[in-house]
Amino acid sequence: MSDAARPGPFRGRRLLLVSTNYAPELTGIGPYATQLAEHWAASGARVRALTGMPHYPSWRLEESYRGVWRTVEIRGGVGVHRRRHYVPLRQTALKRAAFEASILATGLIAPPPGRPDVVVSQMPSLAGGVIG
Repeated sequence: MSDAARPGPFRGRRLLLVSTNYAPELTGIGPYATQLAEHWAASGARVRALTGMPHYPSWRLEESYRGVWRTVEIRGGVGVHRRRHYVPLRQTALKRAAFEASILATGLIAPPPGRPDVVVSQMPSLAGGVIG
């Protein structure tokens, strides 16, 4: 039996990955989140990722995402739902709190459509735990 025909634990499941970072970011948790989601999709799951706009490690929104509030992309078989959030140019405790709060607010206000079977929250912040 080929790997594609073999039933797996993810086949037919609806998975939602919540992560601040995702491809095309090349460092931090972005590559890890992307690899997880694409692996699940390749294993037969219907995967959506709820994530922010690409901004790391420069702490500036990528040019192609400036002025965009919401977008949906398909990357590696994953529906990537991006939401706009505050990106501070310089880090202070207050600005970091505003960054986290903006991720939380946009994630709660505009989640991807549909109800997932499983939510995996992979964030280095409290906002990820609340959204997930």
